[in-house]
Amino acid sequence: VNGDRLFVEGADDYLDDQGRRVAVPYAGVIEFRNGLVVGWRDYFDVATLNRIKAGEPIPDAIEPLIDRVGEP
Repeated sequence: VNGDRLFVEGADDYLDDQGRRVAVPYAGVIEFRNGLVVGWRDYFDVATLNRIKAGEPIPDAIEPLIDRVGEP
């Protein structure tokens, strides 16, 4: 948290409609004013997403982010 901004990170991890695993890390910034969300930006590597969706394997660097046992 920095002032009225909350910085978040994570990885979207799901099966597509063909049963292939898709996993892509993201970072985001959520801005608040008077208790309400007034801005939300998120960032991810669309090229990596497109390669995975085309059938390429999930890059090794992403595996530790999605295989954290016991993490929500």
